[in-house]
Amino acid sequence: MPDALVSNAWHLPRATANFKAAGLAVVPAPMGFSISTNDFIAFLPSASALSVSSRALHEW
Repeated sequence: MPDALVSNAWHLPRATANFKAAGLAVVPAPMGFSISTNDFIAFLPSASALSVSSRALHEW
């Protein structure tokens, strides 16, 4: 029976692949989703956007 792999949604694809490569059966259980707004301000450069980009690049 597979175990639940609970991790931040950003980390889950990489973590799931690593566990499966190690021969462990897991069921992904994401948490900590990021919520974004769809207004004009969201498209302006900001420190928080740089942080999100850094996290995304770290994962891939």
